[in-house]
Amino acid sequence: MEEIIENKSVQVKLFQEKIRSAKQSTTFVETTYNDEWGSGLDRTGTINTKQDKWPGKNTLGTIIKKVAKKVRKRKLSDNAPKAQKQNREQAK
Repeated sequence: MEEIIENKSVQVKLFQEKIRSAKQSTTFVETTYNDEWGSGLDRTGTINTKQDKWPGKNTLGTIIKKVAKKVRKRKLSDNAPKAQKQNREQAK
């Protein structure tokens, strides 16, 4: 799942921008009553309940936070598609 989220951060510009601009203290959470991947609560319950009291593990949120940290460390130029770089070299 981590690999999927990392690929999404490269392929989906809006997703990349959102996680890059999020504060390091941001908690990412899935709120669909899923005890493994999310908080185990609905949106209102998640917002109004302390994180340590959530019945769910929030595995997806933990993975997104880890990927966000990697994305912030990456240089913006590292995200440029490789094909564009090859095209410039061929034009020389």
